Amino acid sequence: MNTAFKRTLAAGALTAALPLAAVPATAAPSAPAPTACRGGGAVPADGQWHHYQANTAVTGYYGYRQLYTGNVESHSLVAIQLKSYENGRVVWAELGAQTGPWTGRVAWDDAKAKPEIRAIAIGTDATVTFTC
Repeated sequence: MNTAFKRTLAAGALTAALPLAAVPATAAPSAPAPTACRGGGAVPADGQWHHYQANTAVTGYYGYRQLYTGNVESHSLVAIQLKSYENGRVVWAELGAQTGPWTGRVAWDDAKAKPEIRAIAIGTDATVTFTC
């Protein structure tokens, strides 16, 4: 065997014999967690529309449809409308009176905006939450 090969082999054997704790660990840089698109709040039973805007914007494209999923916590119904965009105009899409979990998908087109819902509590106060 040549001398260079013997040194390489010996160095490899030595490295393999070291305990794992002796090998320095390098932590991978952590990427910031993505911000989930969400919103919501308390809905007083005062007969008025209350608006709840998401915490982040969504960028669509022609033909894109935005998905909203949410939940109503109440002993009575809450009427909900979902903000949508059609031909550059804001259009409120009627989801109807809800209690418990709900889902809706609306036109968004090429808008860059924060998703939003509006709600009216029917009967008693409620809480509404949504993701987008």
